[in-house]
Amino acid sequence: MASIERFLMENCPSHDTCWDIAASPDGYIYIGACMEHTPGGIAELVQFNPKTKKLRSIANMAEVTGEKYGETYAPQGKIHLSLSPTREGVIYGSTHCTTPPLKDRMWDPWAMFTDDKRCFMGAHFYRYNPKFDNIEDFGIITPNEGVSAMILDEDSQRFFAATFPKSHLYSWNIKGRDIMDFGRVSEHYILSLTKYVDGKIYFTDYYGRLICIDPKEMKLDFLDTKLLHPEYNDGMRNWMAHGVVGPDEWIYAGMYSYGNLIRFKPTKKGVKVEDLGLGIEESNKDKILNYAFTKGAPVGLILKDEVIYFVQLVYFGPKEFVGSYVSSYDTRTGKKEYIEVLKDEDFKPLVWKGVLGVDGNLYWADFDAVPPSLWSMSL
Repeated sequence: MASIERFLMENCPSHDTCWDIAASPDGYIYIGACMEHTPGGIAELVQFNPKTKKLRSIANMAEVTGEKYGETYAPQGKIHLSLSPTREGVIYGSTHCTTPPLKDRMWDPWAMFTDDKRCFMGAHFYRYNPKFDNIEDFGIITPNEGVSAMILDEDSQRFFAATFPKSHLYSWNIKGRDIMDFGRVSEHYILSLTKYVDGKIYFTDYYGRLICIDPKEMKLDFLDTKLLHPEYNDGMRNWMAHGVVGPDEWIYAGMYSYGNLIRFKPTKKGVKVEDLGLGIEESNKDKILNYAFTKGAPVGLILKDEVIYFVQLVYFGPKEFVGSYVSSYDTRTGKKEYIEVLKDEDFKPLVWKGVLGVDGNLYWADFDAVPPSLWSMSL
């Protein structure tokens, strides 16, 4: 039976979303606590120690970047899918935008892109070293844009990142220098970058078209493969939201607008794509679960012991159906198993990205609560 623990981020009482979470080899869990909906809000980098079960704030992004609280510019309000730990336990990250300035109720990234008072100054690239408990800012890496997703390729010692709102793909070295702009790769942004066993990195555009980065050659390949999408559209708003490489060398993925878990495998003859079907056994007649696994989408994928664990996220719909339903897919047998809904008494969180801790527990952070929480599941 699964055991669920909730760790309330009391150190971030006004923060409202957590999109990013990363597990470091030294055991620490890092969370990007955002203030997405709070004008003038500033993101915090938070560290969780599984041994002591304590959360602490590592850095305030206004202090890290040298920006002042209350400036007219769009603030450093988010850390969005960019946390990248190294083998040595050092953590890299970038800042992101969409938080309105202090005295504004809303903020448009396109209309304010070059506004001299309301623009976002740009994403900062930073590094935190837990050994010395210090953080270093390498400065603005993408002027007037935030970083929506970033991955570290330790083999080439380079980062690859997508921006918002222009959705360009960039690359830079570990000191934020030698910057390369590959140009626009999608509409809006990118949500997931997955490194495959051959060293290449895969992601999709807004319509689910698969794109490959070759870090050795520093080249992009726009593949003639579109991942699965609902029948009622042509793939619009259907990014690969999460991707995990399984032990069988398939990439297991959750799509933003598709209810079923899928998988794909790059080969010399092209890309194989398979629909793994409903996330629960068809014999399950539970009303709430059937709603969740037909109307929701798989997020927060985690690989543990050759099993893919994922959350079927139901964001819209009747209140009794909204929530994060944890399920699993065994890569050896194809068996699907519903585990449990994340819950603390009557509160059901909405979570996004997931990680496996060195303690063997599954971790997610929620994105729709004030203050947010870190959630742990032991199996």
